[in-house]
Amino acid sequence: MGKKFYVDGGILINTPYFKCIDGGCGFKDQPEDTEILNTNHIIDGEHCLLIDDEHPQSIFNEYYAKTFYTSGFIESSYIRQSYWDCYKEYEETINRLSSLLDKIKGLDNEEQSTLNKMAYLNVISAFDSFFCSILLVRLVNNENAFNLYADKVFSVNFRKELDILKANNEDGKREQKIIEKILETSFASIKNIKDAMKYAGFSIEHNDLIPISFHFRNRHILIHRNGKKKDGEYLNIGDAQLTEVSDCTNKLTYKILTIIADIVKKENDNKPKDTRPIPQVLTAENGLKLSDIARVLFQNQP
Repeated sequence: MGKKFYVDGGILINTPYFKCIDGGCGFKDQPEDTEILNTNHIIDGEHCLLIDDEHPQSIFNEYYAKTFYTSGFIESSYIRQSYWDCYKEYEETINRLSSLLDKIKGLDNEEQSTLNKMAYLNVISAFDSFFCSILLVRLVNNENAFNLYADKVFSVNFRKELDILKANNEDGKREQKIIEKILETSFASIKNIKDAMKYAGFSIEHNDLIPISFHFRNRHILIHRNGKKKDGEYLNIGDAQLTEVSDCTNKLTYKILTIIADIVKKENDNKPKDTRPIPQVLTAENGLKLSDIARVLFQNQP
């Protein structure tokens, strides 16, 4: 479970790859149930905790500062995105591709074949990116799912590297290493999709993945064999094949989105509700929490 830390100074975030469960500034006295986290940097004469790519901190903790709490970066997309954002990003990619294909006319057969192959791969790449993004949104917002995924999906040697970081209390480096590994993973693979969904806390029927397995095989042939099949013939990607792959990925992305949305809704419904009154005025007199700022800013949003 995440920890609560108090920094006797400021907190300076100098990376887009950081988030926290909660935090804040202006806490003159150490809050209850917090541990002291030493400062590691001085800026303008003030001691602070510098969080950057060289000095990462766990994204599942709370961090409270005696003085300032500031960031010079906008959070990376997988940290700030919602599940719906991931789907809209996929949809926009497909729409842009469709619009581009409509504008390109007058190609000879060979040129059109090359263009179609590129478009076919782009559709699958858009799905791959969607799945990676939606998986990361799930994992960085659920510590249990994050750790289960790390324990079950990766190779033995990679898990040993993670165990060493954990034993050295380098949780931030461990988490960033896991995220980087996920970003390196291709999800144009039935096995990778099933494993990811299973250990992220979801499930999908094998039959839902059968249609796209055909397109994943074609992708492999196009990328690694320049489209040349086992019999020596080349894959032919025409308008029908482009429509087919787009329809397939559209259905699967929406299916995955609805599966995740249903599970997350149930999880949120079972969480204890925050019944604290929303502050009418925010002051840093006794410390200012990020969660209180968010509650005030978004109190009128559904």
